[in-house]
Amino acid sequence: MRDNGVSARHPEKVIDALYAGDVRAVERYLDAGGDLNLVDANGDTLLGLAATAGDLSMRMVRMLLKRGADATVRLREGGTLLHFAVRTLRKDLALALLRAGCDPNAADDHGERALRLVVLAFDPRAELVEALLEHGADPHAKGWGGESAVELAARMGRQGLFPAR
Repeated sequence: MRDNGVSARHPEKVIDALYAGDVRAVERYLDAGGDLNLVDANGDTLLGLAATAGDLSMRMVRMLLKRGADATVRLREGGTLLHFAVRTLRKDLALALLRAGCDPNAADDHGERALRLVVLAFDPRAELVEALLEHGADPHAKGWGGESAVELAARMGRQGLFPAR
C-alpha cells in the first residue's frame, strides 16, 4: 500500500493529500497521531483547507468533522467556515458545519452574520435561510449597519426568503 509519504511527522504531505482528495491518506495521517486541528504556516486548519478548496470534497469535510475537527475555527479573513459556506451558497457545507456545532449566530470581524449574508447574496437561497433558522439562527439579530436579516430582507424586497409565520 502506497502512503505518499504521509505520516504524523510530515504535515505538508497531508495538506498535499487533502488537496488531492485522498481521504485515505489523510485518515492514515490522523491514525498515526497527526494533529486533526493542525494549523499550517498560513493559519489554516485541515478542515478550513478542505472546506474552502476550489474543488470542495464533502467526503473529506465529513470525515474531518466525524473525527472531531473544530467546526468553529475562524478563517484569517475574519469569518467562520459557516460564513464561507453561505457566501458561496453551499447548503451541504453549511449543514455539515451546523451539525458539527458551528454557531449560526456568530458574527465575523465586521459584525456580519450568516443569515444576513444569504439575504445579501446575488442569488439568495430560501432553503439555506430555512436551514440556518432550523439550526437556531436568529433572524432578528443585528448585523453590520444595525439591521437584522428580516429587516434587510424587507428593505430589499426579499421577504419570501423567510417562511411565513
